[in-house]
Order: sequence, then C-alpha cells, then structure tokens
Amino acid sequence: MTESTSTEQSKPSTSSWFSNFDLTNQLTNLSSSIVQATTKVGAVANTIVQKSLPQRPSTPNENEEPNTESNKDLTSILTDFSSSVIKSAQQLKQAVEQKTILGHFTKEHEKFLTEKRTQQRREESAVPPWVGYKEEEEMKKQILALSQEQRIFLRDPPPGANYHFDMITAYPIALATLEVDENLKKMRFELVPKKITEESFWCNYFYRVSLIKQSTQLNALANENTNSQAINEADTSSTHADRRTSELNDKMFDGNQDFVSEDYDTTDINMDDIRREIEQLSITKKNSTKTKSSSPDLDEREWVKALDDELENVSTEQLENVSAEELEAQINEVLSAVTIRDNDLAKVNMGISPSELNDDEEKQTNAKRRRTDKRNTPMTHIEYDSLQEYGYHFKNDKLVSIESNEPFKFDVFDDKEENQKRYETIGKLIDNAVFDLLESTCKLQRVTVPIDAKRNEKTSFIFVSNDLSTAKYLMIIIHGTGVVRAGQWSRKLIINEGLEIGSQMEYIRRARAAGYAVIVTNTNLNDFQSSRSLRRHSTHPIRGSSSAEEHGCYVWEHFVRPSPAKHICIMAHSYGGAVVLEMARQFLKEFEQYVFAIALTDSPMTVYGRRVKKNVLQMLKQKTINWVTDTEKTDTVIGESDCCQLRSAGHTIHEWTSHTAIDAIFKYFAAKRQKLEQN
Repeated sequence: MTESTSTEQSKPSTSSWFSNFDLTNQLTNLSSSIVQATTKVGAVANTIVQKSLPQRPSTPNENEEPNTESNKDLTSILTDFSSSVIKSAQQLKQAVEQKTILGHFTKEHEKFLTEKRTQQRREESAVPPWVGYKEEEEMKKQILALSQEQRIFLRDPPPGANYHFDMITAYPIALATLEVDENLKKMRFELVPKKITEESFWCNYFYRVSLIKQSTQLNALANENTNSQAINEADTSSTHADRRTSELNDKMFDGNQDFVSEDYDTTDINMDDIRREIEQLSITKKNSTKTKSSSPDLDEREWVKALDDELENVSTEQLENVSAEELEAQINEVLSAVTIRDNDLAKVNMGISPSELNDDEEKQTNAKRRRTDKRNTPMTHIEYDSLQEYGYHFKNDKLVSIESNEPFKFDVFDDKEENQKRYETIGKLIDNAVFDLLESTCKLQRVTVPIDAKRNEKTSFIFVSNDLSTAKYLMIIIHGTGVVRAGQWSRKLIINEGLEIGSQMEYIRRARAAGYAVIVTNTNLNDFQSSRSLRRHSTHPIRGSSSAEEHGCYVWEHFVRPSPAKHICIMAHSYGGAVVLEMARQFLKEFEQYVFAIALTDSPMTVYGRRVKKNVLQMLKQKTINWVTDTEKTDTVIGESDCCQLRSAGHTIHEWTSHTAIDAIFKYFAAKRQKLEQN
C-alpha cells in the first residue's frame, strides 16, 4: 500500500514537469512565430507605401496634401506596430530562455561548447614548460633530467609549500612535454596507475618544474645585476640570489637527491646550514674517530683544543664533497661521542672501573648500531634495478643477504603494503636473474616470439637448447599460470627456498644429461601496455602469445614441428595441463605419433578436459600421469581421470609438487623411453 501510494503521488509531479516542458516549447515556438509574422507585416506595409508613392501626380496640388499625410500616418502606425510586436516577441523569447528548463539547458550547452573550444585552443597552443624563456636551454636541460629519477614523481610537495596544481590547465602542457621527453613517457608508463595516480604524478612533476624555473630565473637575474651595477651592489645582490637559489635547490632534486633526509622536512634546512653546524662541531667522520681514540685522557680544555686543531686541516672543498646523508650522520656521531665521553668522565669520578666502562661502551655501541640500522631504513619502499641494490644475491642456489648471508626478509617496513610492494619488485628482478641463469648456467638460448617480428613490434621469448635442430629426443617444459615466467615453477619458492626447489633448472640439468634437447616455454607473457594515451593505459596482445594456449600452439608449430625430434616428452605444472590439452586438440595426429610421455604436477585436468573431445582425452590417457597433492608416499597410485592416471606427489602444497615428484617423473620418462626404444 505504501509503495503504490507514493507512486501515485509522484505521478502528478512527473506529469507536471512534462506539461511545463511542453509549455516551454509552445512559448518558444509562439515567440518565434510572432517575430516572423511581425517581420512579414512590416515588409508588407513598406511595400504598400512604396507602391502608392509613384501613382501620385508629379505636380504639387493642395488637395493632395491630406492624402500624403494619411500615407505617412499609415506608415508610421504600421512601423510602430511592427516595432512593438518585435519588441514584445523578443521579451517573450528572453523570458522563456531565462525562466524555463529549456533556457537553462541551452545556457549549459553553450557554456560547455565554450569551454571545449577553449580547451582545444589550449592544447593546440601548448608548449613544453621551458619554451619562451631567455634561459631556455639551461631550463630545458634541468627539466629533462627530472624524468630520469623515479623519486621525483613519488614524493608529494612538502607540507606548507606555496603551490597550487590544476590538472585541467596542466593537461595540454603535459601532452606537449610527453612529445619531446621519452624518459617521461617511460616513467609514466611504469608508475601510473600501479604506484601513483595520474593527477599526483603530474602534480609532483610540475612542482619540481616550477622550482627549476624559479631557480633558473633567479640565477639569470643575479647575472644581470652583476653586469649592470657596481661591484659591491652586485656582490650583495648575487649573494642574496644565490642563497635563494640554494634554498630552492634543496627543496628540489639536487644531483641524485630529492630531499636531504627521509626523517624530517627539509624545506627549512639547506646545505649551508648543515655545513655551518659541521664547522661549529669542528669534526669530520675521519677526524672524530681519531680524536676519540687518541686522546681519551685529555681534560675538557685539551679535548676542545685538539678538535680545533684538527678543524684547521678540514678544507671547504672536503665539506662540499660530503653528501647530505653523510653530513647528518657525522653530526649525530659527534653528538653521540660527546655524550658518551661526558658520561664516561662522570662514571670515572664516581669510582666505576675501566672494565665496567668497556662493557657499558659495548652495549651502547650495539644500541647505536641498531638505531643506525633503523634510521637508514627508508620509511617507504624505493624501487631499485637489481637484487644487489636490495642487498641480495644468489649463493649456493639460495637468495641470501650479501652482508650477513641471511635468507630473504619480508617484513622490513611497518606498513604491510610497502612490504608487499618491495616483495613484488624483488620478484620481477628474480625473473631477470633466472633468465640470466638459463643462459649462463643451463646454456640455453633466448629466442624471440614471434619469429618474424617486425621492427618495433612487441615480442615474447622462449629458451631452447643449441641442439634443437639436430636432437632426436625433445623435452618441452611448461610452467603454470600467474606471475611466473620462463624457468620458474614458483617465484615464492625461489625467494624463500632456493632455485633448486622453485625453478626449472634441475629439470633442465637432468634433461640435458639424459640427452634431450629442451624447449622452455613462457606462457604468461601475453601482452604489453601502451603509454600513448595520457588518461589510461591500453593493453595490446603479443602476436602468437596472446594467451597461454596460443603461445603453446605457436611454439609447437614454429619450433617443435620443424625440428628433427621424433620422440617428445612434456613436463607441465598446474595450468600447463590446459596448454597441453589445447596443443593435443590442434595437433592430434602429431601428438599420437611423436609424444611418448606427458608428466603433469597438480593440474586439475578434470576441469580443463571438459572443453576437449573424448578422442583427445583417450589418446592422452595412454601417455599421461598427473602427480597431485596428497599425503601418500611419492608416486603412489591414487586413481585416474578421463585423460590421465593420478599419483601422489608426496606433498600437500600445490607449488611444491614439481620439486617433490621430480625423481618419479624422470623415472617415468626413462621407462617410457626404454620401452619405445625396445619397440
């Protein structure tokens, strides 16, 4: 009842709205009709008057004067009437446009068209931010350098910065800058939207651009003042301009740094201030160590004098060559040294023995080391280009710390998201490390897919052994779905357990030792992202590898089929089973003739097999074993499915099955091969 009542109540308002809309249209049409009719009436009146004038006698006559006056009155009346009607019609039309929905819509539409035309003019006339300045070349050089440092884009303007960013205004300039700065294109492609939003990306970038523009103009102004004023006035002006420029450079990217320190805001601190503090403390890192060790028994005055003497050996050039982080660390170290020495003197005066002092000093040193480690750890993840920059390398097939030889540590930051970002970035570096090992250790060759790639076409790749064109026996290795790439079973296992467990390298070693040529597929590299569109990325498939199944079939057609190998075995993990099914479906006769054994690890073939015809499944069942997760001993027969026999992999975790079943799998391949050779 309530719903029907509310519906009925809403009907009058809806019909009223439509009636108002119809009335608006009627009034508009009426006003237009009146204007047209009035115009016609005026035209007719003028025609009548004009036609009546030539019929009058050319000789003036007193009796005709009244007629002339009457004609004039008629013309005047018609003209006044026409003007009044036109004025009334225009007022009616204006009222309709101002006080009705249609009028409001018309205004909004005109406003939209105006804004659009303005935006188009901006885009057409937009230029990069350095164009038009006297210092254009220097400004261009500094702005182009910004796009080579990732931190520029990931750090927001400091709190309190007098900077306002408008994306609509900056959009045309951003487009113009992208056209001439290839590094900026690459940086945007890598960061947006994976790590930062489009608007934040450009806000952070144009903030640094504004600092460069101010700094460059101030330098130019200082040079002009130097040339135009007296030496003393020029020195004063130049000093002021240089100080201001230094402050701007401290806020901006300076060399390889964006800010002086991660722990505090540097908008109020510049390098000159830090250097003055160093001078006041009268120390460098080298001299502080020497002072503490060489004069422990000096009294207060002698100790200060020793520091002053050592300061004389410190040149300004040495201070300028010290980075901001090193200066800050030196300040903290000197302050700590002064505090420790004062405490030691107090304890000696209290009668504490030297041995107790040494124990206490060791504890303080350990505590200081822990504080230093914590201070040196950034608050957020910084993306590096190599495992070594993260402090890791592979040693004895395990990923360990370069310094401590300890295994990989996941929890580095307080924020879980930052830890995950770091883990994913290291995972991508693992891909490249494994690729290098496939080439250097396993002696495989990287081959481009598609094989006939055009210039600048995006491609994938696989790895093959150098005897692919001559070997009679061939093993094809296929990984599962997800983030893994060629040469991997599980990225997680590679990071936490090592290459032997998580990579395919042990399979490759054994295959090569048994005389197999090897093809390592790369089924998950299917597409690439284009950075041409400023507002959003567009994904484009790689020809021949747009899906895992297409990649597998392309490899069969262009690499397996042309090879002389007539005895082929296949090892596939997880979704690799689906790839095998599609290859068997498309190349059924060749599978029946050449494939003698297929090994799968924890592949849900019952699910994948629903899309395949029975004759394909029956053919595969004669040559396929699937080692699945189970608590039974490895290689224990536990059942069968439509396309394979089921055996235990000896482990209950999915990603471990390829490692735990490796002995059983190669035993199976050897038995099938022996039977093949006997026949």
